[in-house]
Amino acid sequence: RILEFLFFLKMVLIICFSFLLLSIATSAGKIDTQVLCLQSPCVGSSAVIYTTITSEKSRLHFLIGAGMEIGTPTIIAINSSDPNSNVTVNFASPLSVTLSPSNSLISSHTLLFNRLLEYDDKADKADMAASDKYLSKNFQSFDLKYETENRFSARLANNAINGSHISFGFYFSGSAKRFESLMPRLLFTGGNVILNLELKHLMTHFKNSRFAIEISQITKSPKEGMRVIVERTLDDEYSPGIFSLINFLGQKENTAEKSSYVQWKPVCYLTPARKLQDSSQVTNYPKDGNLPTLKALNNKTQDILKASLAYAYYGEALLNVKSMNIHMVNISFGQTDDNFYKSKNYTAWATSFGP
Repeated sequence: RILEFLFFLKMVLIICFSFLLLSIATSAGKIDTQVLCLQSPCVGSSAVIYTTITSEKSRLHFLIGAGMEIGTPTIIAINSSDPNSNVTVNFASPLSVTLSPSNSLISSHTLLFNRLLEYDDKADKADMAASDKYLSKNFQSFDLKYETENRFSARLANNAINGSHISFGFYFSGSAKRFESLMPRLLFTGGNVILNLELKHLMTHFKNSRFAIEISQITKSPKEGMRVIVERTLDDEYSPGIFSLINFLGQKENTAEKSSYVQWKPVCYLTPARKLQDSSQVTNYPKDGNLPTLKALNNKTQDILKASLAYAYYGEALLNVKSMNIHMVNISFGQTDDNFYKSKNYTAWATSFGP
């Protein structure tokens, strides 16, 4: 009877959570999108995708930027209490991003894609921490393009030899639903963005190369930490064979309440078909628990931050670890006995980001 009660309680919680997500989506309201760039038309130019999700009493602003003049792919989420608020992007040097009215700011959170890492997995352990050979590549030479409604892509322009590319796809939805067309079918809440990363036919520099990506989550609440939490589940209905969910959590400004998140399933796909038999493992570093606070920024990290849309919004405050909360996670693709990246010359991974 206890087991029956626990099962009943679980089903009630699932139903309540589903209604909560539906409520979030309903209150999210209308989605509007603009493509902002240095020159018009936006052909061959760095661009910022500006999307707003407006409800009766608030407006959520998403800015996605990439390109030679803008820097590494960056997503900024600005939550405003004014449903008529606006964000202005000034492309004059230096690039600047401004919310008006400024006193309507509730919170702001940023996800930054710092660099691509390649490492030599001599022992075939898929353990990035055990490797002594690394190479890194910045993500600054991208073209950001509008594809279809609520879908955008950024592709590395100078790496398109023989069909090779590194690409980011960004997707929005105004309603709570599963992203059915893209495994592992992450959840749209009506207030988040789903990102798809593809590494196709990349040149490798080691015999047993694997790739990883370094990401940063940034909030303006230095006294609150961030952490990585692994959620376990018995339900693999939407992502067959995957029984956990990774959460890289931030905090609301000036409170201890959990707020922004980067969320993914620990799986990547080695073919565009994204079938279970063609999947491999994803490992994050650190793997679980509270993340250490940065005491200082090294020169390489400072350079990446200064050449990003985040710097245009936060300004010099971004480089001050006493006023900003910046945490980094490395995400490695592959597992033991999958014959390394070269076996398929393709890796795809998806994540979602929301304030």
